[in-house]
Amino acid sequence: MNTTLNKIACSKIIVIGLLFAQLISSCKKDDNFKPIPSPTPDNTNSLKSFKDYIFNSNELIFPDVVQGRILPNGKPNKANAVGWTHPSVLYFEQKWNNHKYWMAITPYPSAINEFENPTIFCSDDGLRWIEPLGIDNPIEKAPLETGYNSDVNLFFDNGKLYCFWRGVSIIDPSTGKRIEGRTLLYRSSIDGVHWSEKKVISSWDYYGIDLIAPSILKDADSYFCYGVSTGETTPGPYFTNYAIRRTETKNIDDIKVDKTLGYNLVNIENRPWGEYEEPWHIEAKKFQNKWYILASTTKNNQYGSAGRLFLGVSNDGINFKFGSKPICSLKYAYKSSFELYSSKKAGVLNIKLWRTSSTNWSVYYDEFSLEDYFS
Repeated sequence: MNTTLNKIACSKIIVIGLLFAQLISSCKKDDNFKPIPSPTPDNTNSLKSFKDYIFNSNELIFPDVVQGRILPNGKPNKANAVGWTHPSVLYFEQKWNNHKYWMAITPYPSAINEFENPTIFCSDDGLRWIEPLGIDNPIEKAPLETGYNSDVNLFFDNGKLYCFWRGVSIIDPSTGKRIEGRTLLYRSSIDGVHWSEKKVISSWDYYGIDLIAPSILKDADSYFCYGVSTGETTPGPYFTNYAIRRTETKNIDDIKVDKTLGYNLVNIENRPWGEYEEPWHIEAKKFQNKWYILASTTKNNQYGSAGRLFLGVSNDGINFKFGSKPICSLKYAYKSSFELYSSKKAGVLNIKLWRTSSTNWSVYYDEFSLEDYFS
């Protein structure tokens, strides 16, 4: 009898020990996950200041299951690494379809263009991302031949989520014929899972004016599309070859990349990146009646080489002033995304930053405050 009781007691001790070991192991696994504050003024005092902030970024966590589906049209996997770029993030304070954060992004393993297709994720902390249940990612598959998709941008309007992107040598869904040039397209969704058929709303030649990293927002009853044009024949005060342009329309389907249709130059009163750099990829947003552009730079007439991140502000959306130094001291930044929220302190702007690094095509999250950045 005592032997039986001893065996039972030992078994209980072993089970409790195993459970305790499992708990300790789980805690250790979670030690790398830092809680991310929600974007409210209440967190202002806990943020690090831009002036003394050293980036110790958290790398974004994406679901492993996606990796098996990013291959374009079942082609052999020529990639030897997982990579991501072109994040575009929207924040919903009250949640949209059960999540606070929604992201469009393009896979970019081994920097191979054919993998670069619009992919949708959602999150509740801005760091750990999942696929919306039931989605078929990427929402746009790779073209069958030499074309590709890039430069995604999320936009929300009247209860509908839009995913815009820039297509290169794609098939026009309305005609079935190849468009020999570049295009601006979108799909839309009311739940983030089921997406409409793609729609081409603008196309233009390979040479001349361009629209890199399109960024769409709405103000009053007008739609605005910002982007970088590489077809500038005359250097300007802040660029040598690549300028920022903007078009304004009353209908989202009427956005056109054409100088004759009001595709106007954005003015910047300073050139903080210096004479040997210029804008390369951007994201535009409106916050508290001001317009903001986050620009990644490139060496003149190059393609994202050694980029840095600068933030600009405007009262009218066409005349901008950028901070005199980058918001991130790290080089090799690529197209990145941001959200702004208010601070209790005057002259302070709180920012969430999803930063792409072109050294390893990974995306990192940081949150900090900018104090008197534009002065």
